[in-house]
Amino acid sequence: MWETVDSLFAHYENRKRGEKKRIVGEEVPLGRIGLPGDIEGAAVFLASEDANYITAQTLNVDGGNWMS
Repeated sequence: MWETVDSLFAHYENRKRGEKKRIVGEEVPLGRIGLPGDIEGAAVFLASEDANYITAQTLNVDGGNWMS
């Protein structure tokens, strides 16, 4: 997804390709954009018996971005 979005920002904001992605990543409290593997632990936990009493909750896996 970021390849397409970054290309659009490069075009419309007259930026170099990759610049907007770098800027957005630096604004995340953990200092980078999330990767697909970052949700693995949360997904495995929610699919496990350890989470069998959890219902109607939101689990933010966003590098602390929601808190900022």
